[in-house]
Amino acid sequence: DASKKGDKVVFVEDAREALALAACLLYPLCPKNIVAVTGTNGKSSVVSYVHQILDSLGYSSALMGTLGIESNQKLPTDYVKNRSSLTTADPIIFRKNLQMLADAGVDYVAFEASSHGLDQKRLGDVAVQSAAFTSFSQDHLDYHQTMEKYLKVKLQLFSKNLLSGANAVINGDMEYASDVQKFLDEHKISYSLVGVNAKSKDDLKITRCLQSLLGQDIGFEFMGDSYEFKTQIVGSFQASNILIATKLVHNLGIEMTKIIKILPKIQAVTGRLQRITEAEDEFQVFVDYAHTPDALLKSLQELKGLKQSSGKLYVVFGCGGDRDPSKRPIMGKIAAQIANRVIITDDNPRGEDPAKIRADIMGGVV
Repeated sequence: DASKKGDKVVFVEDAREALALAACLLYPLCPKNIVAVTGTNGKSSVVSYVHQILDSLGYSSALMGTLGIESNQKLPTDYVKNRSSLTTADPIIFRKNLQMLADAGVDYVAFEASSHGLDQKRLGDVAVQSAAFTSFSQDHLDYHQTMEKYLKVKLQLFSKNLLSGANAVINGDMEYASDVQKFLDEHKISYSLVGVNAKSKDDLKITRCLQSLLGQDIGFEFMGDSYEFKTQIVGSFQASNILIATKLVHNLGIEMTKIIKILPKIQAVTGRLQRITEAEDEFQVFVDYAHTPDALLKSLQELKGLKQSSGKLYVVFGCGGDRDPSKRPIMGKIAAQIANRVIITDDNPRGEDPAKIRADIMGGVV
């Protein structure tokens, strides 16, 4: 009741944005160097690679996202109580965690910026020194309705949270890459491409990507120089993720020659085309948390190309409940077309009937 004495009502144009800005006032401290990563797939891998590179180079670093919070600095014992299950935490927890990291002496942080988080203004006015776009494909259409709206939300990271004059890092080989470049050009935002389609000397052009079940040999060009390294991480899309992280770290003022020495040490992120068998085993088992048609397609294509000609590819997968149901038959079709055998099971049905989710997937299996 606003008529009560002493009560005060403040009208704001956007309540979500106002809450995020209020959180910034409550928790004003942030690490000095922040990078953000958006994209349908690859966010967790890239922020982890950024953190691993910085950690190996001796910088005080942390990451925030699907993996929770990881840091090489000692954190308060009670912070875990505030850990969010969201990729991008709500605005109050988000700012509280940034201040906690700053208080702990963290100078560098990489975080995941989800489309939901961007659309709901959870970042507030946080300014980042660099930002990356890892991939773009169908997901969350139950929320965004169309691919155009989904892309528009992702691009807000660059127009609203990237510092003026800062450099963005874009996967030049991803679908809709030309649309992203057009947006950045229109907004006069500097950017570098990563991938085989990169052309400018400011880009990281992939010139070699030799795959095996044990890892890959990667070569790329940057600023007129050629670089190469080997990694135990499998998957050509992971070559792009590693180099996106490399450019993000370079954008923080760290020399490329120093970064290159670290890249062979980087470890795969849990559940991202992760080999869980030993190299000498008779068969190989990989775990991948693919939750979109594009991610499942890329993972299965990679493994099909790596297996022996006489080998068989089996896939066990399911789809989560209370999430975009339109992608389920698409994922079923992809699995049936590529794998020799498909086993459809449950994957976190939440409030939905698991049998219905499995039936939806089966609808695409022909």
